[in-house]
Amino acid sequence: MPYGLRLFLSLTALAFLIALVLCLFQYLISWIEAFLTMELPKTPLAISLYAIGILALSLLEYFLLLPPFYKGNVASMISLIEKERKVPCIKGILSVFLCCLISFLIGIPLGGEGPSVFIGALMGEGLFLWTKKKRDVFDGIAVGAATGFSVAFLNPLAGFCYLVEHDGRKQQWKRLLEVVYVLLLSYFLMVLLRYLQGIPDPFRYNLFRQGLSSMESAEHNLLFLLVPPFAFVAALLFKHAVLSIRNTRKEDYKMLCFLSSIFAALVVVVIRFSFLSPLLGIGTTIIHSFSSLAVEDALLFLFIRFLFTAFAFDSFYAGGQVLPALTIGYLLGLFLSALLKDVAGLKTGEETLLSLVTMVAFYASVSDSYLTSLAIAFSFGPFETMALPSLFVIGIVFLFDRFLFDTKSLSKMIVEYDANMDKSERKLVD
Repeated sequence: MPYGLRLFLSLTALAFLIALVLCLFQYLISWIEAFLTMELPKTPLAISLYAIGILALSLLEYFLLLPPFYKGNVASMISLIEKERKVPCIKGILSVFLCCLISFLIGIPLGGEGPSVFIGALMGEGLFLWTKKKRDVFDGIAVGAATGFSVAFLNPLAGFCYLVEHDGRKQQWKRLLEVVYVLLLSYFLMVLLRYLQGIPDPFRYNLFRQGLSSMESAEHNLLFLLVPPFAFVAALLFKHAVLSIRNTRKEDYKMLCFLSSIFAALVVVVIRFSFLSPLLGIGTTIIHSFSSLAVEDALLFLFIRFLFTAFAFDSFYAGGQVLPALTIGYLLGLFLSALLKDVAGLKTGEETLLSLVTMVAFYASVSDSYLTSLAIAFSFGPFETMALPSLFVIGIVFLFDRFLFDTKSLSKMIVEYDANMDKSERKLVD
């Protein structure tokens, strides 16, 4: 079979498989999110059974996780391929799939986009094993990862930006054309599957706000000047909070499992049986349900979710970090809009817009993924409403991050911290 035809069939199969698998994955996540919002009897028996269930699921996740794919890390998979080691594609997909569903069922604040990226990358690697060129296998992984991210937010533009910002190799026209084809095909397949499920407005992400309103006056638009410094400082605090928690323990996997399970059993149960139960889960319920909050509630929700997510990012549970970071940014925006509501006379639609723009600015500063952050903004509201304010605040955050303060992304800070820890441990051994 000619190389070009094989490539075309592989890319087409990749789009179909990612759409089918991740459609099922998202359906199960939506069911779990609905379960987490259910009212449970607040009796000692119910609370005890819930805590025991969390511990049992944590133990199950511990045994399901594959050591090479701890937390579904694409970089670890590429490292294995470079070392000529076999990557168990089907087993890896099933493992990450089940582990993440367990994490979501417990209510840990980790997102579904991370597993989507990893599952897409595994499929890309598996479908390109027919070629003997390692470069083509890496292309398949990159295209699969970008498609997984795109499907997670039902946003081909976000997937394209994700590829450009996260694939460290020099981009070639051939790879860009391949990813555009797969992104668009998978998008329309997901739309078809959502339509068959009876989902209203299947072309848009389920958090899309059609009724979102622009600022009504020039004075209200000036409020966007407050967003970049507000988001930048909060992102800086969050990144250092994650690292400070990482400083408190050594890289002992069994101990990490034990501490994570105890933490989940205590904290999640307390949150689950209180009025704070909406704070559980990956965060879509928060972004979808709350358009405004009182100052006190917004501050309380932000504080608890901030700490809960910082701990979850360094736990052994499997899941993505994008949606949880977006959720913190959204709560930060709700707090900012609550502070300004009475002073500036903001309406509900304007509050929501300010919150969404703060959300993408916070994520941009946490991740250093500025193009991806801008593209994600269009998953949450109309282009004509979101484009200018999002571009403005992300641009200023970019200036803060790169030129004024020279900060680093959370992932880069973690990698550097772990590398320094490895060096110090080797010195102690020597």
